Amino acid sequence: MAKNKPVQCLVSAKYDNLTVDRRSANYQPSIWDHDFLQSLNSKYTDEAYKRRAEELKGKVKIAIKDVIEPLDQLELIDNLQRLGLAHRFETEIRNILNNIYNNNKDYNWRKENLLEGESIMEEAWQFTSKHLKEVMISKSKEEHVFVAEQAKRTLELPLHWNVPMLEARWFIHVYEKREDKNHLLLELAKLEFNTLQAIYQEELKDISGRIVTIAIALITVIDDIYDVYGTLDGLELFTAAVERWDIHYALNHLPDS
Repeated sequence: MAKNKPVQCLVSAKYDNLTVDRRSANYQPSIWDHDFLQSLNSKYTDEAYKRRAEELKGKVKIAIKDVIEPLDQLELIDNLQRLGLAHRFETEIRNILNNIYNNNKDYNWRKENLLEGESIMEEAWQFTSKHLKEVMISKSKEEHVFVAEQAKRTLELPLHWNVPMLEARWFIHVYEKREDKNHLLLELAKLEFNTLQAIYQEELKDISGRIVTIAIALITVIDDIYDVYGTLDGLELFTAAVERWDIHYALNHLPDS
């Protein structure tokens, strides 16, 4: 009785005049090639801009202390967050929120008489029904447009789902059109955004010249070939070529496309 032989998968290397249907993820060529990255240059890496940023931070901290009304304080915190500046003033923001929470005895009393979930809903209702009305009444018609733009954007994409710096870029543009804008906040937000962008550009320039980046890019391409682009027959040939690590074998056996 003949011994059982291992099953072999015989693959033809003939791809002449053969049309292969391939899947595609429709990835577009990146504009961030090596030459383009190396051409990037920004003035915001200069020390002069760093000194100006520190000067503005000091002035903003003083301006924050001058805001007394709780409603104005909450609006200021919201602006800081949306402008991408909240991380620079975490201590000041924490102090404001603690003071508002501790000084609002009416809310504290209501919390003691409500379940946890009900308490949160009650506070949300109090804010929207009272404070939001006060905001809308006090605002001019141009400022109503500003609030409407914010509401529309939030409905399209909730704030916590958005990329913080992209949101900051949008909000800087919108905030700049407000009549009551804080010029210190606006200048600092623009400087912060441009400086961070300059840092990212320098990091990309460094990464583009490292050999590990080339290796990662190659691995990513190979992974996409296996996941999407390759056919079963083609992938078996490709795997064999990689295992042999022989350029002549690869040229003779791999398909042209």
